[in-house]
Order: sequence, then structure tokens, then C-alpha cells
Amino acid sequence: MDEIEFSFHDHPLHRSGAFSIWCDGCSQPGYSSDGYRCSECYRDFFMHQKCAESPLVIDHSSHHQHPLNLSCVPASKPCHLCDGHVSDVGYGCSACDLWLHISCSRNPPSHVIENPKAHEHSLTLFLMPNEIELFICHICGYCCFHSAYVCSQCEFFFHVNCVNLSPEIKHPSHPSHPLQLLMDGAPRYSDGKCCLCGDEFEKGRLYHCSLCNYSLNLDCVKCPPPLTHKSPKTHEHKLTLIPRHLSFTCNACGKNGDRSPYVCLQCNFMIHRKCFDLPLLININRHDHRISRTYLLGLKFFDHDCAVCHRKVDWPYGGYICSSCPNFVAHPDCSTTPSVWDGKELIGTPEEIEDMEPPFKVIDDSLINHFTHEEHNLRLNNKDDIACDERIIECKACIRPVYSDPFYSCTQCNYILHETCANLPRTKRHPLFAEKLTLVGGSTYLQDSFTCHACDRRSTGFRYCVRKLDYAVDVQCISISEPLNHDSHPHPLYFVDRCRGNCEACGKLGYLGFRCIREECEYFLHYGCAVLPKMVEKHKADDHPLFQCYGEDIDATGRYWCDICEREVDPKRWFYTCDRCCTTFHIDCVLGDLFMGHAAGSMFTTKAFDIVAPNRQVQVVANNGICRPYCDVCKSRCKASLILKTRDDAGLFICSSPCLRHFIPPVGVGEKAQLIPSGLIEEWFT
Repeated sequence: MDEIEFSFHDHPLHRSGAFSIWCDGCSQPGYSSDGYRCSECYRDFFMHQKCAESPLVIDHSSHHQHPLNLSCVPASKPCHLCDGHVSDVGYGCSACDLWLHISCSRNPPSHVIENPKAHEHSLTLFLMPNEIELFICHICGYCCFHSAYVCSQCEFFFHVNCVNLSPEIKHPSHPSHPLQLLMDGAPRYSDGKCCLCGDEFEKGRLYHCSLCNYSLNLDCVKCPPPLTHKSPKTHEHKLTLIPRHLSFTCNACGKNGDRSPYVCLQCNFMIHRKCFDLPLLININRHDHRISRTYLLGLKFFDHDCAVCHRKVDWPYGGYICSSCPNFVAHPDCSTTPSVWDGKELIGTPEEIEDMEPPFKVIDDSLINHFTHEEHNLRLNNKDDIACDERIIECKACIRPVYSDPFYSCTQCNYILHETCANLPRTKRHPLFAEKLTLVGGSTYLQDSFTCHACDRRSTGFRYCVRKLDYAVDVQCISISEPLNHDSHPHPLYFVDRCRGNCEACGKLGYLGFRCIREECEYFLHYGCAVLPKMVEKHKADDHPLFQCYGEDIDATGRYWCDICEREVDPKRWFYTCDRCCTTFHIDCVLGDLFMGHAAGSMFTTKAFDIVAPNRQVQVVANNGICRPYCDVCKSRCKASLILKTRDDAGLFICSSPCLRHFIPPVGVGEKAQLIPSGLIEEWFT
């Protein structure tokens, strides 16, 4: 069968070989052209044919009390017979908490070994109860937890998988000389790594040939890779392992290797062992089309930029290209990382028709019906329609004011969208996630708001959501594309998600944002700072537009003061300024802090942490009156554009997130009362 339904996996399994991935049934490497693989979980799930077609229930001699059922195995469960870790699927008895590898259920280890390779005396299999003292395997140096072979004369213990290892072995990858077991680490003249896989030796145990300086770790001795392998997906001819130190360039990934390549003697083709399983056809979050793997890029791609890491392509072979975009090229290592690729192999899968459904239906030349507001139609307004309107109105998608930009407004209510926000696509790929994102409408209550994964701000606006993960990104952050050409820096900036650096805008430490990739430049911007508006067209604090200042033309020795909060402004960091009035403003004073992503009119209810203090309904309101109200917590004028007001007869005002923390009723009564921790503020919005 080319496809089977496996009861313990969410997706169908397709007939496929695997070379370096481990089987989830027997926990042995998949050096096989015959097995089943999940194209949805390409790099995470593979089973040999025998393992995938195992019976659902068996009776086993090691456990007479109950039958064993094929089932999903809880995490970190060892096999009762061989003591190895059982992967996703195995045979188990839940009543006795006993688990077996599928392979151990078929071929259980012998109860007694008369002439073991690892020892001069006979060995007996001992199944240990859970409360027994742990013992150390005499060969590999690791603990024996549930089973071991025991020598009653020497009191030595051996893992089931180690009992066939002897002090001297003949290995198929090195037939010229025997390999000696070394217990105290590799010799000084060696590089300290396995000649087959390149991994360093653990616990100082290895097999070594001093004549050839050839070393193997215990895993490669127990499960050696095949000397020859044929995989039509990888190459049309049979490939032969060259088990020695040998410098070469891999035809699959274009990188250099220093040991044990697989070689086609007819074509002078060489490949890393790890590159056998590179997928042929995939989707990545840096491109809208499918990309396919090729072994020969050719000179036309030389000196192009990789679409993921943005470095120059300086290799002649090994890469991913797009048949629809002649200049697209990406390195295999970059394209198949979990943060870029969704893990799906698309060979044999019909090409998905991209969701081209528009976000709205066109009623006439100026009237639409948007999918987030289907109950009413929206009419397009131009600059002339709002020229005489002094009110500051907000877009429901981005939660930013509508000034002179064209926008859609509801014909029956106050639902408003920027024209650009109304045209946001229903689905989108973005470097933040490997999976495609889906657009979801906004909310009215703060209990339904979300935290943007990019800028870490809460918002009630539109969001792009990941289908499987509980993450969302607001429309401001999703609109940034690579490269980011920002006025604050002369070089293009590129997305990074594991970069530790101080933001040039706010000076705070961050990991997610945009960085200059030039070696001599370490310029870094937080995601939240990168999306700050470069101009605030209307603000109560000034009659003129306010512009971002990046500090490059400011004398750092001078002192500047915010005209809203009357506190000092750091000239080395970003702030807003009015060129006509020579005034300066903190960014938080202009845009607000906790509520800058919340639409005016949004409401939430505070939790009652004490029976003395009841729940209170609070609303986000615009601070646009003739005079600024006093905050009932800090007793100062509210400076932010958006503030909180209680919806009761008292009508109390809260100006900022620190004041909100002090406003919430304390836990306890009297002398034992404690303020609510700031971390609990997040609970009110979920």
C-alpha cells in the first residue's frame, strides 16, 4: 500500500524511505528505502514497514498478567526489555506501567547468553523492579534502569544493546583492522570525533584503530550506516560510503565536509549523510510559491542573495529555487530550519490553490461589504470628506487614527477601516512563523484582546493567527517586510528572532526584531520600535505634526524636556519633536503605554480579589477634552492619549499601567492587605 491510516498518528502515512531519521516504533535509525513517512510531519515521524503494520494487541512472554496494546507512549518511558527509550509508539500495559519497543516485542532478548561477546562468563537477563538500586553498564558507562544482563561471578551489568560489544570488534566500515574498545577517551592525536557521524565521544568510550587513526562511537558500532544505498529521491545511481577522513563539497547543500561522504563513482557525486533526507518540494515563510531542491544551481545564481539568510550565494550546487521566480534561491540549511519551513514534504501533494478570496465584496464603485463587518456596508471616503472634521477617528484594524488617508466608514455605525487595512489579505506568510497566518477581526472588550507575538503589546484590533499555535500578530507588525529600509539607518535591516542586542530606539535588551547583517554593523531594532509611526499628524499637545527624531542630529550634551510630562528626554533615544515649536515629547507620552493598542470605547471588568471590593467595569476613553482630567491614583494630569475611566457614578480616571496596578483592590483586609502583582494585570485581558 502506498498510503495507510495509522491509528496513533494524526495524518496518513505515505510509502517512503528514510536514511537518517529514527523509526518511531523501534527507535532504530531508518536506513531503509522501505517504510512509511508522514508528509505533514516530514522531519518528525517515520516508521519501518514492519513497525507500521504491527498488530494492535499481542500476548508477550515477558508479561503474562495482561495483553499488551499498541499505543502512544507517555514521555520518557524506557523499554522494559532493552532499557532503551521508547519513542512515540510502542506496546504497553497501562495498569502495570510497562512498555516495550515494537522491535523488542518481535525479537525479545534471550534469557541467558552462554558465550557473550562483551564478557568471558555467561550472562543472565535481569528485569529490575522500580525500587531497586541503579547499576552502571560496564561497556557504555550509563545507568541500567529496568533491565540488564548480569554476571553473577563478577557482578558486572550490561545493557541489552551493549552485551554484543566486545573489547575487540571487526566493523564493516573498517574491514582492514580490528577496532579496540577504549574506556578513557580518544588518543591525543585524533580529533576526538566519530569518523562516521562526526559526533564527539560521550563518557570517553569509543572503538579505535591506532594504525589508521579511525574511531567510532558506540551508536555507530551498534547501528552502522549501510555501505551502499540507493535512493531515487537522492540520486539515480547507487551511492557508496567512503568511511574515512576526506575533504569534499556536498552536492546537496554546497557545504564542505571532512569525513565519510556517500559517493557516486559514475557521476563524481558526493553528499553528506545528513543531506539524504532533504525534502524535494516545500513551502517556506519567505516566499509565496513552492520551492524545489536542485543539485546544480549553475552560474546564473552565483552571487545572488539567499532569500533566508541574505548572504551571497557562493556555491555552484545545492539549493532551493522557485520555478515561478527566476531570481529566487535559498540555501538548504536555511530553508529547512523549523522556524522557516513548516515541515511538510509536498511531493505527490496537489498544489494548494492559494486563498485568493478577497477580504470584501464590491457592492459598487465606492461601497463594499467587509468580511469582519458583514451586517453593514462600508463606504469609501476621500480626503475632502474629512477636511472639515476635527474629530480624531480610529481604524478598527490597526487602532491608529485616521487623518488624511482614504478610509471606509460604515453607513449605519462607527465602524471605520483605513483603505489599506480593508485590503489586507485573508491569509499571509511571514518570517515570524513557518505556518501560514489567517486574518481575524477585532474585538470590543479587552477580555477578548490579544498580545502581539512580535511587539508584545496588547491590542483589540485585527490580528493574524497561527492555526495550530496560540499566537497572534497585529496588522502593524505583519505589514513589515524584508528588507526593512528605515530612515534611522542607511543599510537594509533583516528579521532576526534569536538575536540578543540593545535596541537603538529605546535602549532595552531584546531578541525579536530587525538587524543590519553587515559584519561591521550591529544596528538592532525591536519589532515594537520598528513599527512606531514616523509622524503623528494631530496631537492635543501641539498644533503641528510631530515627527520621529532618531538622535543623530541632537547634541547629546544638551538637556531636553517632554512638554507633556515635563520630565527629561534622553537625546540618545528616539522621541517626537515639533520642528516649528522646537518642542520634544516622549514616545509613550504621545502614543500611550498600556492602552495604545486598544480602541477607544473598549471595556473590561476588573476581578474582585477581596469580598470588600466588588468587580468594576472600566472603559478605555480618549484623552481629548478641553483640559486633561486628574488621575485618581497619582493625582496628576492624565498625559496619555488613551486613559481608563470607571463606568459608575464615581467616574474615576486611571492614567497609566502603574496607576492601574495601584487602583485594583488589594488582596486581604486591613494590615495584611497586599497590592495585586503586576503580572496579574495580564489575566484581566484573557
